[in-house]
Amino acid sequence: MKPFLQQLSHGARSAPWLSGLLAFLVGVLYLVAGPAPSMLVYDRAAIGTGEYWRLISGHLVHCDIQHLLLNGLAFLLLALLIEKQSTKLIPSLITGIVSVNFYLWIYEVEFELYCGLSGILNTLLVVALVDLYSKTRNLLYPLTLAGAFLKICWEMSTSKALFSSTIWQSVPASHAAGFAGGFLLLILYYLILKNIRSGPIVFAKDRDLIRQFHNKFNLI
Repeated sequence: MKPFLQQLSHGARSAPWLSGLLAFLVGVLYLVAGPAPSMLVYDRAAIGTGEYWRLISGHLVHCDIQHLLLNGLAFLLLALLIEKQSTKLIPSLITGIVSVNFYLWIYEVEFELYCGLSGILNTLLVVALVDLYSKTRNLLYPLTLAGAFLKICWEMSTSKALFSSTIWQSVPASHAAGFAGGFLLLILYYLILKNIRSGPIVFAKDRDLIRQFHNKFNLI
């Protein structure tokens, strides 16, 4: 656990304000709008009539207090880890939203309502653990990633969430979509940057990770 805790306390010099702000806004949204507000949840029929804000707001609202606390705390932890290590937090959030929305819209045509951060959390989990492993080479992180994959497989086979029970039905396939989105983001990220040794378009926090990747695969 020591390397894990060190990442929280000895990462990037700047304060991870974005993680805290986003977690705070999710909590405030629940207090103001209540559980699963009808104007904000992912509603397939409403989106089809042009209410496109639901493609974002649906991921930020929750169906009950347990749903909020579990997702909110997990989000804060993972977002802090990513923001302290690199500049991938915003790309990770965008990728998670797009991945889950794509899955729900294309493959769950009969699924009408959805809410919560859980799909996006799996994108953040992949990015955070891969970055941690890149820095520490601690096998705890790939083992945790493998455990998360097995958890998703179990949830998809049983159509139940493993660690929670909420009012709304769990959608394990959205977790898989977010998980896959995390790997897709990392693949794209390193493919785009693989020929960049240093330069103004590469943020300083990411240069060490890029160089480690280059050295490992003999790209430079």
